[in-house]
Order: sequence, then structure tokens, then C-alpha cells
Amino acid sequence: MKTSNYLKSLFVIISLLLSLDLQAQVVSDTVNVQTAGTLSSLILATDKYQITNLTVTGDLNGTDIRYIREMAGSDVNGNSTLGKLSVLDLSGTNIVAGGSSYYNNYTTSLNEIGFWTFSDCTGLTSVTIPDGVTSIENDVFDGCTGLTLIIIPNSVTSIGGGAFSHCTGLTSITIPNSVTSIGNTAFYGCTGLTSITIPDSVTSIGDGAFSHCTGLISITIPSSVISIGDNAFTGCTGLTSITIPNGVTSIGSYAFDGCIGLTSIAIPSSVISIGDNAFTGCTGLTSITISDGVKFIWSYVFQNCTRLTSIAIPNSVTSIGGHAFQNCIELTSITIPDGVTSIGGCAFYGCTKLKEFIVSENNPAYNSVEGVLFSKNCTELIAYPNAKSNICTLPNSVTSIGNAAFYGCTGLASITLPNSVTSIENYAFTGCTGITEVHCKILAPQSVNSSVFSGINKTTCKLYIPKGTYLNYLEATGWNDFTNIIEEEATAISQIEASDVRVYTDQDAIIVAGADLGDYISVYTESGALLQTTKVTDNTIRITVPGNKIYFIKTTDKIFKVAL
Repeated sequence: MKTSNYLKSLFVIISLLLSLDLQAQVVSDTVNVQTAGTLSSLILATDKYQITNLTVTGDLNGTDIRYIREMAGSDVNGNSTLGKLSVLDLSGTNIVAGGSSYYNNYTTSLNEIGFWTFSDCTGLTSVTIPDGVTSIENDVFDGCTGLTLIIIPNSVTSIGGGAFSHCTGLTSITIPNSVTSIGNTAFYGCTGLTSITIPDSVTSIGDGAFSHCTGLISITIPSSVISIGDNAFTGCTGLTSITIPNGVTSIGSYAFDGCIGLTSIAIPSSVISIGDNAFTGCTGLTSITISDGVKFIWSYVFQNCTRLTSIAIPNSVTSIGGHAFQNCIELTSITIPDGVTSIGGCAFYGCTKLKEFIVSENNPAYNSVEGVLFSKNCTELIAYPNAKSNICTLPNSVTSIGNAAFYGCTGLASITLPNSVTSIENYAFTGCTGITEVHCKILAPQSVNSSVFSGINKTTCKLYIPKGTYLNYLEATGWNDFTNIIEEEATAISQIEASDVRVYTDQDAIIVAGADLGDYISVYTESGALLQTTKVTDNTIRITVPGNKIYFIKTTDKIFKVAL
């Protein structure tokens, strides 16, 4: 019985001590600073590092802010102090200019929470910003990892760069309607942030504003916003949906880079420019809608969007940058509309399932023949689809093979180059690891950059050249890297095959019957020069050519010889 009473008494004593200790841990104080710079005289030195909850009214300058920083665990140089201040209410204060510096050489200005004001005060959990403050300047709360609540008054019109960067404890924040701009990296690395409301008053979202907010699931951008800065949402891996309003005119470089949770995106008609790498690495994207209005798709925009199956490029687009669709491995076709007059190198590199380019007949700069992308007059080969036939014979109209034209066409086994080719640009056949033979009809080859045939095994690959040109190839840089150089009789067309397609003559025309709709029929002279190319639009087509000549008619992988 005595033992039981003893234990009960001991339990009561321990509970009382714990209660007293918990009460001692929370020390609140309210002070009114009538003269700026005198806060230190109103809080006893013995209480300075014990106060956890502080409410301040009156006028504060740099000297007072410096004292509050020390109470909150960080001195003027960013070094740790013994301060325990957690909850800070400054709603009743006025920030005035002057006093000593509060962080390095920074001091206060009128109506501003200045640069680095409470940076590295890791113990702060709740801060109420003074009514009347118009600007939250750069890096004010940078590194305040314990901050979970911030109350911003309606007087604030701008949130500066890095203002809340690395505030990993923030899960939500309300931005008042008075704010018009969110600065660069304002919420960078706020990994705990799951939701945020951007008011209609905001017109611009700065570079990196929400970069690496990995916990952010969704965000609605108001119609007032006209620009989304570079890296604005880079690395927001948890973001599953976002609405870009009609009013945004530009999407910055890397704006949504690495947002792997996004599955679809709609670009409104107000957008003129989509910056470099804007959607790079968005591996979850399966569909993208680009409204008519966008003029520029810059380099690497959709690079590594590995699930993207289709994309419609509107007529308003005039330029597609280099590597724009690199490694979009699920794309099977690309349609080039009327307006596109510029396509950068390697724009479709790594699109391993791409079978064809479809070019609008009204496009002034480009043409597609049997799914291959050429310049309008077919003198330059721009790009060869990765998943097209493993045998390629270029027409005699081609004089130039463009930069990276066959880059990464690993399925290509044989290529025939006509004598008309005078220029082969860098990286033309880079990565074509499957090529085992090159039939080159060029009589006087020009030296080429070492990158042209990079990736081709030049020891085992056979280079067939016209008879009597062996010395020419030995003297040409790039060509002389091949070990197996074999002379062969020159022929205008390398192969003639049987086919279910019927080709015959009728008076002054060549008739092609039975070709598939959408195929292309190419007519070559006896010497192998491309005369014309016609798209099949009916079961039977009639091609008018000069009489008393011999022609070669090429359909899809089939060649016919006819005399007219």
C-alpha cells in the first residue's frame, strides 16, 4: 500500500515538473518601440535568448532588426546565436530608414523588409509582416527552414528574388491581391509547398520562382500573368497539372524542365515564344496542344519527352530550333505546316520510331518525298526519318546533305549518294552504326569533317566508288578513313524490281496504276537525274513528259524502266 502511494506521489511530482518545464519553454513578450533603435533597452539581456513569442509595435530601424535576428538565432554575419524566438508578430510596426546594419552591410529603408532581413533564422516558425510594408526584398527569409506560417499584408506589391527560398517547412502560402510581381527564385527549393494561390493582380512570374518545389502538385496561373520566367517551375517533379491562361505571351527557357508528373499541356494562342528547353525531360507528357499564335519553338523545347506520341505544329510557327524534339522516341510522324521556314540541326534526332515527315504543299521552304524531308526544290536533304527503310537512294536533284541529316539512323544499312552531291555538312551520318555499305557516285569528292561518318565502322563498311576515282577518294579527308574502298561501274539507278504496281505508256504520257494513295512517284531521266515527283491521289495517275526518251519510274522501293 505504501509503495502504491509512493508511486502515485512520484508520478504527480514528475507531471508537475514536466508541466512547469513546458510552460517555461514558451516565453511571450509584447513591447512598444516609441523611438527607433531602442528595442534592446526594452528587453532585458537576461530575457533576450529566452523569449519564444514576441509581438512588437512602434518604429523599427536596422538596429532593432539586428537585435530581433539575434533573438531568432542568427547574428549580423549569419552565425548562430542562442536565441529561441519562434513566433514573431510585426504587424503593428513601422519600418523606418537608418540604424546600424542588420545583416552584413544592409540597413533598413522606409516601408521595406530589406535584403536578407531574417535569412538563416532557422528557429522562426511564424512571422507576421508589418502593415504598410510595400516590398519584400530579395532573400528576406532565405534558409528559414522552420518557417511554417507567413502572413503578408495587403500593402505588399512585390515579392523579391529568393524571398522565401529554401523555406522547406512552408506547406502553403497566401499571396494578397496587392502583389503584382513574384521575383526570381522567390520560392526556390520550398520542397514542402503543396499548394499556392497566385492572385489576379500578378502579371509576371520571375525566373526560377517555384523551381524545385518538389511537393507542389498543382497550380493555377491567373489570366493577368503575361510572362512565365526562365526555370519558373524547373524540377517540380510532383506537379501533375497546370493551366497556362490566354494572356501569357512568353514561356521562358527551362520553364517546366523536369516536370515528370505532367501528362498534358495546352499552349494558348496568346503565346508567341516557347523558350529553349521549356519542357525538356517531361517524360510523362503524352500530348501537347499548341494553339495558332506561337511563332517560335526554340532549341531543345521538347527534348526527352519520351512518351509524346503526337504533336500538331500550328501554321503560325515559323521556326523550329535545333534538337527541339530530340529523343521523342514515340513520335511516328511530323507534319510541317505552311509557315515553318527554318528547322535547326538535330531537331528530330533520336526519334527512333519516326517514319515520315509530312510537309504542307504550300510550304515555301520545305518538301517531303516518300517521307524524307527536303528543301523545297529537293536540292538539300534536311532530315531522314529514323524508322524509314534501311536502304536509301538519294535522287540526282540533291546537291547538299544537311547538318545531322541522318544523325542516329541506326537502322540504315545502305546509302547511295548521286554525283550531284557537292556538300555534306557536319554530323550528316553520325551515329549511323548500322551502315555496312556506302555507294558513292561522286566523281570528285570534297573533303568532309571527321564528324560526318562518326559512328560508322569504317574498317568493315564497304565504300563503293566509280571506276577510275580511287585516287580522288584517297586524297579526300574523311573519305580516306574507309579501309574497304571498292571501284564499281557507274549506274544511274542501282536496282530495278518487280512490283504489283503497273507502269506503262499512253501516247505522250506515263501511266502508273495500283500505287498506294499518299505514295510518291519519282520520274528520272536515263542518266539518273530527277525530273519530277508526284503524289499519288488516285488509283491511276497520268504523268506527261517529253517523248522519244527512256525514263526510270520509282515508286515506294520499286523502279521501272519505260520508253516513250
